Amino acid sequence: MGLLASPKPDAHLIYKASPKAGTMMNKNSDTETDDQADGRKAFSIVKTYSDMGYHRTGTNTDIATIDWLAGMLRNAGAEVTCPHFSYRHYDAAVTVTINEHSIEAMALHYAYTGTTTISHPAFGEVNGHDAEDDISNAVITAIKTAKKHDHDGLILTTNSPDETLCGINRQCCEVFDFPVILIGRKDRQRVRENPAQITISATAQDQTARNIVAQFRSSKNTDQPLILTTPVSGWFNCAGERGCGIAISLILAEKLSAHCPVDLLLASGHELGFAGGYHLARTYDRTPHAIVHLGSSIANIGAEMTSVCTAPSGQFSRISKVLNTLEIRPARPRDVLNPDGWVGESMCWAPKNRPMLSIAGISQHFHTPLDLAESVTTPDLLETAIERTFQATRILIEK
Repeated sequence: MGLLASPKPDAHLIYKASPKAGTMMNKNSDTETDDQADGRKAFSIVKTYSDMGYHRTGTNTDIATIDWLAGMLRNAGAEVTCPHFSYRHYDAAVTVTINEHSIEAMALHYAYTGTTTISHPAFGEVNGHDAEDDISNAVITAIKTAKKHDHDGLILTTNSPDETLCGINRQCCEVFDFPVILIGRKDRQRVRENPAQITISATAQDQTARNIVAQFRSSKNTDQPLILTTPVSGWFNCAGERGCGIAISLILAEKLSAHCPVDLLLASGHELGFAGGYHLARTYDRTPHAIVHLGSSIANIGAEMTSVCTAPSGQFSRISKVLNTLEIRPARPRDVLNPDGWVGESMCWAPKNRPMLSIAGISQHFHTPLDLAESVTTPDLLETAIERTFQATRILIEK
């Protein structure tokens, strides 16, 4: 099976590659260096992932993505399981039409279930790239104001640098029984100034989705594995937000397994309160040597990156020196066990109290439909990110 082929076996089973199976590190030519191959291979993974469609939890695209990734990891020699986790699946059909012209829009997940026409909407806005708590508070305030003035729905502009629709991460417990429709800033004036036909039909039901646990076992040392983890789901095509972290993690897992056992943990449910990530952390029953979390927007053009690290002081200094070449400057959390001191899904792993490195950020097309491979990354950026994160992780796992 080629690297980018879609696997057909049942991904619920345990996969184990034969010794002759191909790996994710196959060279493209005899003259190509390992690093050159890594960057191009990673970009191919990002492109294939992005082209699969919208990566929302539990959808057909999410199911196909889990199957595809499980197949690649099997071929790379990992033992793979795809454990289920429970979540609340939300499905909504939204139309916003002005003079027979459709406006790009989506429902705010979980806010409302049922079918209705919105004839007297309130209008509000949030910065789609703000911290999630800030966005949630702004949404709650806007809904309260809309209800107070007897509006029958809320049209919420999601401000983002590219002015398109921006997805908002949600917790399944945040139910308002009030329809909230998200639009991009580019459409705000048109919707506010013209009569619009607005409908929503939404349902919510308990469902399961799958994560991936891929174990690479080293012939060397220790029973304590390195955990390498990254999310795999999101609102749209997610090339930069998710695809780059996935591609880098796949290649790093294989490289690092030559030095220590590696448990690669890929989490769905990211946009829904880190549902899959928390399930992985709760059910992981080993004591890891260390944890590396590769979050959003790694190797993205113009990304603003954040890093948190709890390595001992000497290792921390060396890791910082490596990551500074990517314009990433790690910080230490004030309280190692407090999830609020971490970024992204490293929050799920903070209670494990193990040495941990977390990297995440935001780029221009974060959470928008324009987050496509050619717009957000390049093979050169991916190549450099693989090299530096490999170096930083080697330092983290030193004994």
